[in-house]
Amino acid sequence: MHLPPVRQLQYLVALREELHFGKAVRSLNVTQSTLSSGIRELEISLGITLVERTNRSVSFTTAGEKITDRARYVLMQVEDPVTEAKSFTDPLALPLKLGAIPTIASFVMGNFAYALRKANPGLHQHIRENTTANLIAELLDNKLDLALLALPYDVGGLKPA
Repeated sequence: MHLPPVRQLQYLVALREELHFGKAVRSLNVTQSTLSSGIRELEISLGITLVERTNRSVSFTTAGEKITDRARYVLMQVEDPVTEAKSFTDPLALPLKLGAIPTIASFVMGNFAYALRKANPGLHQHIRENTTANLIAELLDNKLDLALLALPYDVGGLKPA
């Protein structure tokens, strides 16, 4: 299986955020042909249509929406080492440590983390997947700031919100 380049995932996410090739091109600082060919190559490598194109609009197929959500999550994971390195040079850039159970991490955390980043552009985030029991242990040990869990579950001394 051939994995898509990170850049193609960035193109897909930018196009979904802007819903316009021209705006996505400006946000990515690439040419329209570069963006179009990158999206097309991604579709070919995955064997599915992600984006419906017309002269005036862009819409995402159901598969395109789901793949974009996963791409956001993957991009967050790719950016984590860079964010970690920056936190060593800027002591005030403490990351928000988030956790989620695997069944919801790739579907919810990408959008959640994106919304947090959009509202707080300087916020550094670290996202991890783990079992409910391990996430609760990490919360109790102050290794995580927030975790998305499936309840009911005995959460010890934590207060579900």
